[in-house]
Amino acid sequence: MAGRECKVEFEEVAAALARGATDTITAKEVDAALNVSRLHVYDLIAAGQLKACSGWRRGPGGSARVSLASFVRFLRQRCWPFPVTGED
Repeated sequence: MAGRECKVEFEEVAAALARGATDTITAKEVDAALNVSRLHVYDLIAAGQLKACSGWRRGPGGSARVSLASFVRFLRQRCWPFPVTGED
């Protein structure tokens, strides 16, 4: 965004996440949203930063389900969206 101020409010992001049919999202969706590895997401679950609502296994359909509320709380605790300070 080339240092421009973010015009999206946190509540808009939380509402967009909550539009899904369930109150969980997959670890795969979390890693894509955060641009981190799946292993990092599982480390966040193990550390209690995210709440897993299911177990996980390798292979198709093996991604854990993560509580949407815990993901929104995780984002909010990290002051997302980050304020633009003008510093690089």
